[in-house]
Amino acid sequence: MVPKRSLSKGRSSREVRCPICEEILQSSPFSRTALNPHYRKHHPDYFAWIRSWTKRLLFLLTPASVALFLLVFTVFPCSESCRQDPFSWIGFYSIIGYMGLWGLMLLSFYRRVAGFKRAWREEHGGPIQP
Repeated sequence: MVPKRSLSKGRSSREVRCPICEEILQSSPFSRTALNPHYRKHHPDYFAWIRSWTKRLLFLLTPASVALFLLVFTVFPCSESCRQDPFSWIGFYSIIGYMGLWGLMLLSFYRRVAGFKRAWREEHGGPIQP
């Protein structure tokens, strides 16, 4: 079976690259996770940060998800609240707030990864190889 090619970068869709140095990583079940040995060996600062960020994500957004589910489906069931104007429904604002929380977490994540990329580029000189 021939792997599919990405239209945007001309790479194999099964190819896993380091988000910092773009080195092709050894394929394994943990290639895309913080447990990849490449991060520990070549990017120890990124490794420490991604582990703490993952824990924060787990401990912040998991309870928020449970709270939102309970709020929307038990406290404000749709059978009563969906008949009203959605802008007067507290569940609507809860969902918007939750989406905003996710957006802030993702923005924070991508800005920090870009910072690690920039630092790596400055340390190793020159642009990252495509």
